[in-house]
Amino acid sequence: MKTRIGLLLVLPLLWLAPLLGGFGQIHNSPGAEFSDLTVTHWPNAEFLRQSLIRYGEIPMWNPQTLGGTPFAADPLSGIYYPPLWLALVISPPLAFNILFLLHLAFAGIGAFLLARDEGASTTGALLAGIAFGGLPKFVAHAAAGHLTLVLAVSWTPWLLLAARRAARTGSLRAWSFAGVMAGAMFLADPRWAIPSALAALGYAIVSAGDNPARESARIRIIAWGKNFLLFGAFAAAVSAVLALPMAQFVSLSTRANLSGTEAATQSLPFLSLLGLIFGGIGTSVEWEVYPGVVVLALALFACFHIVFRPHASDKGLKKAEGDAGVFWIILLILAVFLSLGSNIPGFSAVIGAIPGAGLLRVPPRWMFLAGLALTMLAARGMTALELKTDQGGILKKIGFALASGGAVLAIASWFMKLPPALWQDGLIWGAAGVILFVGFLSRRWASSVGAALICLAILDFAVADFRLIDPHPAVVEPPGVEAALSFLQKNTAGYRVYSPSYSIPALDFVNGDLRSLDGVDPLMLLSTARVVSTAAGVSRPGYSVTLPAFATGSPVIDNQDAIPDARLLGLLNVRYIVSAFAIPDAALNLREKVLGIFLYENPMAMPRAWVAETLDDWDRPVGNRAARVESESPNRLRLTAEGPGWLIFAEAAYPAWRATVDGKSAAVRTAGGWWRAVELGPGTHEVQMSYDPGLPLTGAAVTFFALLLFFGVWRWAK
Repeated sequence: MKTRIGLLLVLPLLWLAPLLGGFGQIHNSPGAEFSDLTVTHWPNAEFLRQSLIRYGEIPMWNPQTLGGTPFAADPLSGIYYPPLWLALVISPPLAFNILFLLHLAFAGIGAFLLARDEGASTTGALLAGIAFGGLPKFVAHAAAGHLTLVLAVSWTPWLLLAARRAARTGSLRAWSFAGVMAGAMFLADPRWAIPSALAALGYAIVSAGDNPARESARIRIIAWGKNFLLFGAFAAAVSAVLALPMAQFVSLSTRANLSGTEAATQSLPFLSLLGLIFGGIGTSVEWEVYPGVVVLALALFACFHIVFRPHASDKGLKKAEGDAGVFWIILLILAVFLSLGSNIPGFSAVIGAIPGAGLLRVPPRWMFLAGLALTMLAARGMTALELKTDQGGILKKIGFALASGGAVLAIASWFMKLPPALWQDGLIWGAAGVILFVGFLSRRWASSVGAALICLAILDFAVADFRLIDPHPAVVEPPGVEAALSFLQKNTAGYRVYSPSYSIPALDFVNGDLRSLDGVDPLMLLSTARVVSTAAGVSRPGYSVTLPAFATGSPVIDNQDAIPDARLLGLLNVRYIVSAFAIPDAALNLREKVLGIFLYENPMAMPRAWVAETLDDWDRPVGNRAARVESESPNRLRLTAEGPGWLIFAEAAYPAWRATVDGKSAAVRTAGGWWRAVELGPGTHEVQMSYDPGLPLTGAAVTFFALLLFFGVWRWAK
């Protein structure tokens, strides 16, 4: 056991081998210009680290991007999942790569233990661990920088194992443990919590075994209802620290209005299902579905036994098939079906009609569950081979066919100069066929044959995963961007920067202590999206993770015909515009042009705060009434302003912001649908704005007491 666990701990070094040449660097998917690590996770980690160092506080609000946006309520902030704190003490690229390695190992070990618990042989369980930990879909998303998703999915076999044991014991301790684990997955990435929890509850039902005959259906239903309620209560309570503030944020975000069509974005095309057989033919990270040749072959063999030989006489095989074989087949079919998304007629309409279903978005991520199902079926297939149930007849023929077909594919692909992935797959298929054929020549299945299949699976995953990562040195900023950054750091104090072409990366804004109006985030305030799109002259085609939106996904060309509204940008506190193309607007003054970077100054830029006479005339400052920011941190501001009138602050209004005027509570109103406004009486006043931590603190208290309760249950309950 220890040897196999040790192997599963080491193998992620092989799955992520292209990273090892520059382990402290970020390596994108092949052909990808951006990574979520550099766009989101690294800037968030750096912003959190700097807030802790400079102000000694966990930031509830991020004033540096998107004109101000909730931070702690954003699931991508990295605050609530403790392993992500590694990025606060270690250089983020290195920390992220370590997290990927550890979680791939964690996923593999979980799949190994789950398969063993089902009764698979040691070799079969080892194959399951290798297959799930090295699943190409895992590595593809790691290369794309989908950090929190990869971390959350790695918990899946552990959650199912916990649900299985809870169903078999029926104990309060086991069900509470499963609920706590589901809550932890939510804290890593809420998007994966629902698919994994549904799979776990279904798995628990089929894993419970036979019920005593004396129990009526009514009693069993009540018992299951109590167990599921306990599971859900612990999951909800543990996740409350994030769930409560996030619920408020989501209700005010662009995500709340997601249509069924938008939720089904990047649905898996039917043609991409060929990727189950041939690796390396996918055109998108989301469409990567390759499970490995050995895994697919053995999974199909297991399906044959489960469907056509459910009453196998061999006791060992019956134990190996256990009571969950049909569950894995159903889960596989459902996961593939849901991944097809909008390619299934009526799918988008159904998703749009189910409240909250659209929040999951990107259907192909259900293929993680399909991958787990295939690995568990493959473990059963390997066990069946070792038990010699086939008597060698069918499998010798299948082995011969695979060897012949693989050889033909490899040779044809080589001479026809087809993509290397095809002849590589041909060799793998051919080798698998030879092993199966040779393995059934004798009357006994030799352990060396199982070892050969394991080695072939490792080679297969190593080759497939290598194709999914583009190793390259750390990205160096183009000279034009460096010059623009140098200029902005000297001239933008108290003002924002806007880029219609994402010319200044988010990390540069954080490191340079600059503020941007544009940005990238799957969650952004709807009010911000509306006003910024209008100011940028870029239409909103629907849901977008970027602001401004990029119609074709190419920032350097998509918005070159947009005409920005200089006055509205000025009211948004934008003084400089950095662009990869010329902007034909006479109201903007070209200040610099360096190596393809255009830097414009907006003469209509307004300060961050001013005083207007009335709320209806919020955009018309009274010239002799000063307003000035005296001090600030992410969670609080201190300003002085001269009334009477309305203090207008050029940052997004949000319900959590509170204000006092000369120490007395004052209402924070919304001006122009976006700006914060506080009413002032005559004279000079001190205004303080602070982010109310009510929801985060309430959520933290619920989570804390849930964990206390869990430790009590674990200590004293059965």
